[in-house]
Amino acid sequence: MSLPWAARASWVFNGPHTWGGNGIGPWNSLDLEGGDRGHDQVLAATAGTAHLDGHSQSCGYVRVAQANGWQTTYVHMTQALVSEGAPVTRGQLLGVTDTNTSCFGSASGFHVHFSIWFVPTGYTYCFGCTQFAVDWQTSNGGQGEQIGDYSWTDGAQEYQGCATQIVTNVMTCWTNYLAQSIYNAGTVAGSACSAGTVSPPNPHTNASVAVAPSGQAHIFATGPDGALWHLQYSGSWGCVGGGVIKGTPAAVAFGSNIQLFVRWADDSIRTATYDGTPSCCNWSTSAANLGGVTVTDPVATFFNNQIHVLIGGQGPSFDVYENYANVGSPPLVWSGWHLFDPQTAHIVGKPAVAVFNGYLYVVVRAPAPNNMLYMNTESTTGGLSHWTVVPGSPTGASDPAVSSFNNQLQVVVYGTDAAVHEEDYSTVLGWAGWQNLEGHLIGNPNSVGYVIPVQPYPKQFHIFVQGTGGSALWDHLGSTWTSLGGVITDDPVGAVFSGQIHVMARGQDGVLYEWIYGNGSWSGYASLGGQIA
Repeated sequence: MSLPWAARASWVFNGPHTWGGNGIGPWNSLDLEGGDRGHDQVLAATAGTAHLDGHSQSCGYVRVAQANGWQTTYVHMTQALVSEGAPVTRGQLLGVTDTNTSCFGSASGFHVHFSIWFVPTGYTYCFGCTQFAVDWQTSNGGQGEQIGDYSWTDGAQEYQGCATQIVTNVMTCWTNYLAQSIYNAGTVAGSACSAGTVSPPNPHTNASVAVAPSGQAHIFATGPDGALWHLQYSGSWGCVGGGVIKGTPAAVAFGSNIQLFVRWADDSIRTATYDGTPSCCNWSTSAANLGGVTVTDPVATFFNNQIHVLIGGQGPSFDVYENYANVGSPPLVWSGWHLFDPQTAHIVGKPAVAVFNGYLYVVVRAPAPNNMLYMNTESTTGGLSHWTVVPGSPTGASDPAVSSFNNQLQVVVYGTDAAVHEEDYSTVLGWAGWQNLEGHLIGNPNSVGYVIPVQPYPKQFHIFVQGTGGSALWDHLGSTWTSLGGVITDDPVGAVFSGQIHVMARGQDGVLYEWIYGNGSWSGYASLGGQIA
């Protein structure tokens, strides 16, 4: 179940109370109110079938019934915007808050009276029959006590009680009627995700973005609970696979699916195919466990009709290991881990990959005292160029970033001289020579290419870093660094979709934030909700 209002907004609440507010039956109801009195949209907390239970739409009452017996009801809306027997999707508009009491109860302020019920097999729901009511503080089938990312406890009296954010454990308790608010991060409770314990705890991580051929962006991130969470852009967060995941996942779009890779608590790599269904990812199967021993997060790409995943793995030496599968009829069959190149690289940190001019490019950083960048390429026939120093390479202090765009390959690294360095490569002109972009950052840079629909600069490379001064997000374009504001706690990630650059990073509060670039200018930053480890 999700909270019955739009994600990224806060509503005030009255705590658990009985259906009639008269002490009869379980405390299965909440009173919820937004900030735009009489105009706040009430959304379905679950999918199901709409029922009006003999009332007219003007009554402002809707019941949404799921096939598994769970029911949610919504009262006091201006009118029902769905009809009897209509299919309902989670998040669908059911009505707007009001003081409508024409079919039930009393209301002194604009709100929705939201209740949960469970009707066992063989029984029929009846309007207001409290034997089917489920107290918010009980656990019936795993969903009775949680909605969104909040669990509820009853208070000393009806309408009191507390809401506890399940990730942060912050408790918001009743103080006065409709006086305290909770934030809807878009979480969907009741998925088949079971959290484990990651030891040691996750360091700060970031999200991965995969853009499907349809243009729809999908965002994946590791939660503080060790589970993998998913956000379809402009949608709501939901758990797609519980477990003991650590670090930042990798995601690759292919066909209508997305292949996911995560680093498990034992430093093996697990994989699953996201096909759009909740709880798609069962990491415990033999097919999901790719094995290996990694000391970096995975990095993955689509090349030569194959999905390639690379890691910095432990072996006789710290080196680049690869695993790949041909894309065709499912299931995917993996090659098994092997050295990317028998000519060992001896690297430190996470490899960077990009597909450019029909080759798979891999860039790595050598350990001290060398710290230079090395590059290797793989052709469509499997031939390798072997590891060679990127000409003029500075000594790197961060993992490199590499991206391809506009018939060029761009390599970016933070040097040991505390400056950002960048070099471009084209098949016609070769290496252009390193540029010292100065700048001061924490962590690793990110690079993305973008075509803007205005002249005179229709094609641009943007470089994003986490700055040292207040840890704001910084963007480099041409010869200029621009602060985009905010306070971020990990490396930014950038992607191009919907004709815009979207840059995302974890904020101080663990929430994912986004900046958007389009038509030559940046938006301010906005919350995408969720909780990122």
